[in-house]
Amino acid sequence: MFNEVVATALAVELVKLYGGSMNYNKLINLMYLSDREILQRYNYRLTYDTYVSEKTGPRLTSVYECIKKHSDGSNTHYWSSFLITKGADVVLIGNQEELIVSLTDEEEYIIKRLAEKFKDFSATQLAEYILGLPEWNQRLPNSFEEDTLANCNLLINALQKDDSERAVINTYEKINAGFETAMN
Repeated sequence: MFNEVVATALAVELVKLYGGSMNYNKLINLMYLSDREILQRYNYRLTYDTYVSEKTGPRLTSVYECIKKHSDGSNTHYWSSFLITKGADVVLIGNQEELIVSLTDEEEYIIKRLAEKFKDFSATQLAEYILGLPEWNQRLPNSFEEDTLANCNLLINALQKDDSERAVINTYEKINAGFETAMN
């Protein structure tokens, strides 16, 4: 279940690293890579979003909704208290000190490393890189929009997680789902 609070903190950190404004496709791609790297290292994800394959790279479905449907800043969603969409860019607004959660030092390190590694990539180049990763290679050619990494199983398989790691991942998924249910 999507964690808008943590996803917003992740997006704020990435947009901040890019000077306060960045292309929303690149943001989504970097958020996916952040989720992937955190899952690889620590057996949990930051956004708990659903991933769908598109030509522009993976689409984090709920993040995409935050970007596209809440672009005028006039709604009450948590995301729009900190980020607004202007054209093809996501821009920081508001006071980032008011974020409910903070990323851990380890999470921030990973995010900064990824932002630095891909700083010179266009959104298209980054999408091509991601769609070449093992979890996306398993989709059918030209079957964009229909491919969902349901419960991250393809990603978990691509990361070669063993049974004990899968158990930890499933526990985190259940905890996050319970947290999100309690928040709503």
